[in-house]
Amino acid sequence: MAEAVHLLADCHLNYLPQPFEQEWSPFTRLSFPSKLTTYLGAGAPLLLHTPPYGSLHGFFDRYPFGVRCDTLEPSSLIKALCDLLEEPERYRQAGEALTRALDEAFTAERFHSDFLRVLACARPQAD
Repeated sequence: MAEAVHLLADCHLNYLPQPFEQEWSPFTRLSFPSKLTTYLGAGAPLLLHTPPYGSLHGFFDRYPFGVRCDTLEPSSLIKALCDLLEEPERYRQAGEALTRALDEAFTAERFHSDFLRVLACARPQAD
């Protein structure tokens, strides 16, 4: 894992795809890729390539850790890449957002509180 983070950290941008195929839509809607934390930990902004219904849209809206492209059109991918790599301020802001995401969403305290919230939802209601 440490080697992967080191290799990813040497990149200017990392790529995180989610499936666009219709038969994969439940997976794309419901999964939260564990590799996201590895990518964020590397410190390089990401190109998030996911359909409009992808599970990461809301997380990206809160923490815009790079650029998002929600189509398979090559011209849209090129535009997304250029928007990030040709605008130093946007690139810097993406770096800040990924640090914020790690500091706020992926802490032991956050996992603990979220886990307790899930347990509370699963507890049978008193009559």
